[in-house]
Amino acid sequence: MRKPDLISDQTRRAHRDACCDPVFNWQDRQDFDFASRGLICRPDDRDIKDADGDIVWHHEKFEAFLHGDAPATVHPSLWRHALLNNYRGLFKVCEGVWQVRGESLGNATFVETDTGYICIDPLTTVETARYAVDLLYEHVGKRPIVGMIYSHTHSDHFGGVKGMITAEDVATGRCQVVASEGFTEWVLKEQGMAAEGMPSRNDYMYGENLEVSATGIVDTGLGQMIEGGKVTYIEPTDVIGTQGGVMVIDGVEIEFMFAPGEAPTGMHCYFPKHKLLHCADNCYMCLHNVAVPFLAMPCNGPTAWRVRCYSRIQNTLSVDIIGRCLAKPRSKTFSVNSAMASSSCMIRPCV
Repeated sequence: MRKPDLISDQTRRAHRDACCDPVFNWQDRQDFDFASRGLICRPDDRDIKDADGDIVWHHEKFEAFLHGDAPATVHPSLWRHALLNNYRGLFKVCEGVWQVRGESLGNATFVETDTGYICIDPLTTVETARYAVDLLYEHVGKRPIVGMIYSHTHSDHFGGVKGMITAEDVATGRCQVVASEGFTEWVLKEQGMAAEGMPSRNDYMYGENLEVSATGIVDTGLGQMIEGGKVTYIEPTDVIGTQGGVMVIDGVEIEFMFAPGEAPTGMHCYFPKHKLLHCADNCYMCLHNVAVPFLAMPCNGPTAWRVRCYSRIQNTLSVDIIGRCLAKPRSKTFSVNSAMASSSCMIRPCV
């Protein structure tokens, strides 16, 4: 029988010592400032439910215990990370750009166009995607999704697509779907070949079968947990090749950079008008899946990832940076392929 309140002296001592470890700058609150910046709305909903009334995403369970200092059962670094991931709702990144965070394992980014919005990464499931776009419609304005961009092949970045658009929207030309070369092929491989092993790895890595608490599941790194609900897919209408490319979607210019690494195929998106670069999971503040398939298949480990990142054409940009958990609406000059190099880059990686 599991006794969750018992903690070994060794673990207790390690957690206590971490609070004094000079490796961690506990006085630095910059990440918390970034996480809260631009908040428009933090919903009061206790959870997100599907059409049958079943809960697919919990708010209340995490918020019930995520406050104050780290308990003895949780490493203080993990606790701090969980507090940052608990900032959720609708955020304004910069003029004409919004992001829904903390309502899914992933984030959804919305860019205003002449007549509607471009969405980058429609979350994991239909239910959380619908919740996210409803937040946008309620607090910013209801306009159609005219462009959908998949940053890479992991399901938390495309699975909610039918919660925001329909196959008819795409078939009739009302919405373009943009993805990198080989996208559908890798989705099929990951959801088929790797699918059997990934849930078992998640059980061990995240503790998914434990209760949400300070003695169970605290956080998964990318977000609080993997939500339930319906995963969907709509094939791309426009494919970005390995050399990248430039597109204009409803009046908005986008420069695409082919950037596989954290996934077998994927891309970064740069918006010149907003001086904004979207790197998705190639740049965030937790352990990247460079070795084993947990959400999906990485691209041949960190060495190949680094080579792929640094083989891109260098450009110098002044940009606002969007990441997993935080948006940093500030400018910093850097080399694009420094940003692609993830946590080794000179800018602080966004979650």
